[in-house]
Amino acid sequence: MPSGPSLYPDMMAIPPAKDVSAGSPCSTRRGYTGPRRPGSPARIDGIPAYADGMPSFRITLIIGALRPGVAPDSVLPTLAAAAAELTTVEASDLAVVAGSPRAIVRFTADDTAMALRVGDHVLAAARANVEPASWQVTERVKARWYPVR
Repeated sequence: MPSGPSLYPDMMAIPPAKDVSAGSPCSTRRGYTGPRRPGSPARIDGIPAYADGMPSFRITLIIGALRPGVAPDSVLPTLAAAAAELTTVEASDLAVVAGSPRAIVRFTADDTAMALRVGDHVLAAARANVEPASWQVTERVKARWYPVR
């Protein structure tokens, strides 16, 4: 290697790496106290303050049998419309899991009490068209779904 002027005079020296072990957003998240318990949003002046937006809930129904005269393709839109009467519907889906049809309606709600009301309303609409084998209302917290109680 030549011992004279640098071959690349326009290049700056690479600065040494910084210590990120104390107080850096890369090492710890300030103010993070662990996952929020479902149904207990932080409040600012009595108003729910959602860091990640409005809480998302879903009702999952395992459909046992259709009532006589009910078209299979009308069940999911009926469930989504029932939820839309009370809140904003984010998505709806129909899947077959272990041989059983499963209807999922995802929606927003201010708290778990409202989510349970929406779930009851969707369940009542479902009972008019199908025989639900089981159902569950869940809340999304970060990347997981937790049962609402």
